[in-house]
Amino acid sequence: MSIAIFGGSFNPVHNGHVRLAENILNKGISADRIIIVPAYISPFKQDGEKYADGFHRLNMCRAAFGHIATAEVSDYELRSEGISYTVNTLRHFHSVFPDEKLYFIVGSDSLHTLPTWKNFPEIMQLCTIAAAARSEEDRLNIRKFAEDVLPYGEVVTVDCEPFEISSTEIRRLIREGGDFSTYVPEAVARYIKDNKLYSI
Repeated sequence: MSIAIFGGSFNPVHNGHVRLAENILNKGISADRIIIVPAYISPFKQDGEKYADGFHRLNMCRAAFGHIATAEVSDYELRSEGISYTVNTLRHFHSVFPDEKLYFIVGSDSLHTLPTWKNFPEIMQLCTIAAAARSEEDRLNIRKFAEDVLPYGEVVTVDCEPFEISSTEIRRLIREGGDFSTYVPEAVARYIKDNKLYSI
């Protein structure tokens, strides 16, 4: 059995996140299940990043991924508080699922930072990196990266559709009163409006 760990701020979760999860399960690495892990504080987003409360981001993720039978949303990093280091999350899930193969999903745009992550060699021992590719250029970059880090562990490519907007841009749209509903699942758009998230 294999398990894909999908971490991120999910601030807010959007359709690109959902499509990637579906690809991971259906035509990517064919993981048996996927665990979505909203971060308490990402080590790469500490400078002025406005986070919705963890309670809200957890609920939005549950709404966004609820239609995927083999997906679950974990509050591990939110309960742990502090900076959400990937190595700690992988240690946790390795202890919970000691006999399962773990994949950790990353975007191709952040792949080059991976060697700077806390305890990078241990991360590579605990999981196989599943890097999302949105273009042929992404695929080539992932292949080159996989060759460079081969002594540490395995990197595989997962093809996914390009997504035209980021969570940062969605938050900006909400602040400016723009229509953001096409970029997030319907239940998430309703949740954001009902709870007046990101409007200030």
